Amino acid sequence: MKYHIEGMDCASCIGKIETALKRMPGVSDVELNFATETLELSLAPDAPTQASDIEKTIKSLGFGISANTGQQTVSAIDIDSDNQMAPQDKRWWQTQKGKQVVGLGILMGSAYALSLLFPAYGIWVFAIAVIVGVFPFARKALALAKTGSFFQLKR
Repeated sequence: MKYHIEGMDCASCIGKIETALKRMPGVSDVELNFATETLELSLAPDAPTQASDIEKTIKSLGFGISANTGQQTVSAIDIDSDNQMAPQDKRWWQTQKGKQVVGLGILMGSAYALSLLFPAYGIWVFAIAVIVGVFPFARKALALAKTGSFFQLKR
C-alpha cells in the first residue's frame, strides 16, 4: 500500500508515524520517506487492521494522508474542502501550515495594534494570541501521547 503523507515537519515525525503503525496488528514493512512524503507498508490479508484504520491513525497524529494511486493523488482530507488543488500545486501560504503562519502573523499584528490603542488590555490580547499559536502544537502532542509516541529525546 502506498500513501502520500502531508504535514511532516521533521525527521522525527517519521519515527512517530512508524511507532503508531507498527503497533497495529498485521502492519509490516513500514517505510517512510521524509523528502518525498511517501509511506509504503504491507498489510496482512487476514489482519483485523483495515486501510481505513491506517488512515484514521495517521490523521489522529495530525498528519494529512491520501492514497497514492501512481497517477493522481486523491486526497482523503480535502474531499470536503472547496480547494481541490493537488498538494504539489499549492503555494506555501495555501497549505494548512502556511495558513496558520499567516493567521498567527495577522493575530499578533492585531494584538500589537490593540495594545497601542488599549494599553491596559495589551497583555491579555497577546496572551490570547500566544494561546491560539500554541494550540496546534498542543493538539498534535496530545494526539501523539494517545498513540504512545511521546516526545523522543535525542542522545
